[in-house]
Amino acid sequence: MNDYETKELDVIAKKINAHKSIIARYAKYLLEEFKDYELEEIMKWIESDNPDSPMVHGMNTEINLKGKIIANEIVKIKNPYTNEIIYLDIEMQATERKLEYPLPVRAEYYGDSLIVNQKKIEFTNDDYGKIKKVYTIWIVLDSYLENRNSIINRRIQPEIIYGENNLSRQDVGKHADIMIYMSDKSLDHPVTRMIYDIFIKQETYAQKQETLK
Repeated sequence: MNDYETKELDVIAKKINAHKSIIARYAKYLLEEFKDYELEEIMKWIESDNPDSPMVHGMNTEINLKGKIIANEIVKIKNPYTNEIIYLDIEMQATERKLEYPLPVRAEYYGDSLIVNQKKIEFTNDDYGKIKKVYTIWIVLDSYLENRNSIINRRIQPEIIYGENNLSRQDVGKHADIMIYMSDKSLDHPVTRMIYDIFIKQETYAQKQETLK
């Protein structure tokens, strides 16, 4: 894709990924907290200025730490088990093959920045127990050949180096990056099939409208 097409994709992706029904599908089929719930239930847990609207406006996507980050779509969704907020950042990447850096490194930087940015918003001083979990979802339309047709959950997993320890769920980190590597064909997974139908499949405008419905 050229620069114009990439910018156009960003605009289209932001609008589509702002739909609660789309966000609910990402949550149900990619995030462990929501796998046992129906899409209609999950949509109710997505925070929005207008609960009756099918779309969310999302949070401020500009993060200013030591370097400014402009994210695509950041939303908040309630964990059905704990009622705590989860930050969800949905990023659309046209290609990874032209990048001069490994995309997972950028994903990690975005997720860590969303955690650091919570200070004075979700917690103050040393009250680190109030940090909210962060998921970043990266949809890569044009992947390296060895990455294609896969979904990878990159998260912190503890490893016992010495001694005995009964690891609990609390030992898992507050940040996970989910990398979705697409190809030019549909896959038998609800999320990749949806992404293919919306963003990759060659259809007329009228057919796309019908697909989105």
